[in-house]
Amino acid sequence: MSAAAAEVGLFPGVAYETYAQWPGLRSSYLRQFRRTALHARQERIEPAAPSPALNLGNGIHTAILEPELLEQRYAPPFEGDRRFNVGKAAYAEWQVRHAGKEVLTAKQWDTALRTRDALWRQPWAEALLRGKGSTELCVRWDDVEFGTPCKARIDRFCADFDGIATVCDLKTCEDASFDRFRADIERHAYGLQAAFYLDGLTTLSNHFRQFMWIVLEKSPPYAAALYVADDEVLDEGRRLYRTAIAQHLECERTGVWPGYSLRPRFIGRPPWARRRTEEDDAL
Repeated sequence: MSAAAAEVGLFPGVAYETYAQWPGLRSSYLRQFRRTALHARQERIEPAAPSPALNLGNGIHTAILEPELLEQRYAPPFEGDRRFNVGKAAYAEWQVRHAGKEVLTAKQWDTALRTRDALWRQPWAEALLRGKGSTELCVRWDDVEFGTPCKARIDRFCADFDGIATVCDLKTCEDASFDRFRADIERHAYGLQAAFYLDGLTTLSNHFRQFMWIVLEKSPPYAAALYVADDEVLDEGRRLYRTAIAQHLECERTGVWPGYSLRPRFIGRPPWARRRTEEDDAL
């Protein structure tokens, strides 16, 4: 483990494998508490296997932010015919050449490259992603209130975007429109990550920053959008992550990781079902 694991600060150029071994809470873990503490614990001790959608998102992320690592981490599919000896030999060679890599389907590989190319056609891409700053910036801090070690790996820190230091997070989706992504922020608690990152940086340096999502659609025409987290999103995200830290510490203290409920709960019809009945009665 790197010596930086015991320190607080900003650490550019740290490999993900090293960062993953550092102690500290991270936003992806804290976000699981929105479901239950039991699910958070399960994700921590035995993370779920990446889904095809997550594999594609990670491939796009690498193609854009770490293009030099794309062919080290991912392999395009084997395109030969394995029914015959020549094809079998070629496949064996392909397996050796790409051992340990995540294999993307032909469509996923094509999507990753097309999404990357579409992003670089945006007028703001150069300033955000190649200006002064750092890509895959690792951060370590101790929470001011709880004293708990925390960590983050920031997709892109742009030191000066229109005069403001900007924390960027890359998101891929099917629909990057304003209303749809606003709903995604609420549904997936993206504000938790935003507030967690900004507050962590503030503990190290009290310097004004903003949090921005770079949102990319995964299908033609691969449209892109930029959204800045406003105060309301950050306040709610802050409430969520601080509640999660408190829950984490209580679970660690007691050894109890609750699931959905510890006692019976009355359950009724959901609002949409009641509305349907009211509409039927009105006919």
